[in-house]
Amino acid sequence: MIDRIDIFTQAMNAAFINGYDAIAEIPPIAKALQIVPSGGRIENYPWMYPPPLLHQWQGFRQYAKLGETNYRVENKTYTAEFEALYEDLQDDQVDGFKRQAAALAQGAKEWQYLQPQINLALGQNTLCFDGSNFFATSHNVGSGNNIVTGTAAGTDGQTHAMAVLITTNKLVKPLLWQNREGPDFQTDAGTPAAKQARLVKWWADMRGAAAFGFWWDAVLVKFANTPTVAEMQTTLGTVNARLRSFTYPKSLPSDINQYPHGQQQFSSDTVLIVCSTLIDHILRQALTLSLIGQTENFYKGFATQVTSGYLDDVV
Repeated sequence: MIDRIDIFTQAMNAAFINGYDAIAEIPPIAKALQIVPSGGRIENYPWMYPPPLLHQWQGFRQYAKLGETNYRVENKTYTAEFEALYEDLQDDQVDGFKRQAAALAQGAKEWQYLQPQINLALGQNTLCFDGSNFFATSHNVGSGNNIVTGTAAGTDGQTHAMAVLITTNKLVKPLLWQNREGPDFQTDAGTPAAKQARLVKWWADMRGAAAFGFWWDAVLVKFANTPTVAEMQTTLGTVNARLRSFTYPKSLPSDINQYPHGQQQFSSDTVLIVCSTLIDHILRQALTLSLIGQTENFYKGFATQVTSGYLDDVV
């Protein structure tokens, strides 16, 4: 009988591994997400500072202050588990359990894409590398306000949100998943404890944490009412101008302003917009229609769009 359970355990492990490897599709949010390997309980990011910028020689060096920021991200442990009657294993009732193992694997693989979305929705109250909140009206490193009030003249009181993310930064993406370990699939099948309890348990553990990249690669847009397509177009114009207004930190007040996105071409290849669910169709029209109200839509193709229910609660 133990041999049969051992064979079943091997089949469950194989179902988990095969289910994990079979998920080849990469979700759209991955364009703005960077997977960062982690080697400890807490990761420090002393290197997360703008790259050194050229400036006119004034007789002395102006060194970029790498290591001056104190961005620390603690890994968390996540788990999922299920159990089955010992008798069901003895009676070869296995196919459904193998499907559960594959579903558990799918959930584990998707977790690294879901947690950054949850963190994104909390960006007004979650610190980034410079000690300010990721979305804030002012920042400690660099200059800019990356919260926009969207245009919406209606009075329905429906709140909506969207996060505009620049995906081209070669140093770090705006969203991070800090991957410590896992997912690790385990079971107590075949143990005396499982036989005594007449229950067999399976679980999957993983460790990691969601974090943020540079704040100037993101803009949060909040609507107090539901916008029209024309109002969404106007808001995209505001976002365009806001992104171009952000500046890197200066070594000296006399240094010229340098803009992260001053010359960047915004398009579906370089911008990802994550929106709340009830403005999905409005944003889609604003990004795809050639004409809006008999006027040329200058923001057609401005970004790739993805919808996330986690932004539904942003206020």
